[in-house]
Amino acid sequence: MDKINKETSSIINENQKWLQEKFPSCFVEGKLDF
Repeated sequence: MDKINKETSSIINENQKWLQEKFPSCFVEGKLDF
């Protein structure tokens, strides 16, 4: 269970970094702001 959570959160972090690079203006304190 712990291992799955760590893997999932690392995937989410990777996606968030990618999104922040693609759409930096949409992010305010790590939250989407449209």
